[in-house]
Amino acid sequence: MKNLIGVPILAVLTVLISGCASEEATDDPGSAPSASGETSGEGDSPASPNVPTAEGLAPDSGERYDGVEIPSLDGLACAEDDDNGFRFGSDMDLSRIYGTDALVARQDQNGDEWAQFACYGTSPIVVNVEGIEATAPHFVTSTSLFEDVADPSAVLTQIVTETVDLSGSYDRAWQGEPQDLSTGDLAIQCQSSLALSVHMATCFWANYGAAGLVDFFPPTGAPLPAEEAASQTQAFVTAALSL
Repeated sequence: MKNLIGVPILAVLTVLISGCASEEATDDPGSAPSASGETSGEGDSPASPNVPTAEGLAPDSGERYDGVEIPSLDGLACAEDDDNGFRFGSDMDLSRIYGTDALVARQDQNGDEWAQFACYGTSPIVVNVEGIEATAPHFVTSTSLFEDVADPSAVLTQIVTETVDLSGSYDRAWQGEPQDLSTGDLAIQCQSSLALSVHMATCFWANYGAAGLVDFFPPTGAPLPAEEAASQTQAFVTAALSL
């Protein structure tokens, strides 16, 4: 795991995809289950359980996560992302989220506060980077755990603003505005971008105990549609976060 600023300048176009068998899946990236909840009335106390603290999201259950697991997802083989994976270089890789300085980090069972994974589909994605073809993962992820995220929607807006601004200063060319696709207790904003000549779709997310991003490579040369990217992001979060 590395800080975004610490990525080498030269692009590394090597992919490690061995010994990464997918376990029996229970979640389908294209049809992930969604949580739902009703907002509280005016008489509810903010300190009461199951009372939402963020407008538009389902109530906070009070549960917090003890770890981030390698997810088991239908049609995907996932593993920890490392230095042997696909890299754009030039600091365009989204290694982690920014804008969370006000939150208290929570360590997982290994003492880590954040984790990165790369997930590969059964049909390889081949991208052309400055005239060089390389096999890329279906998506890469960065996930951070926190003691409490009182307002996931507000935190997510800050994450998107700071992460997009920082990566944009290193020539990740963001396009359009973030699209809000929040569902249940999960705040989600997705936005497309160009990394060199590759059309990417990125979904940033936050709930009451964690936050992160999922960076999607283009399966057909065009960026993954935002609605599909958001659905797969929800499936990843559900599979990766452990109580």
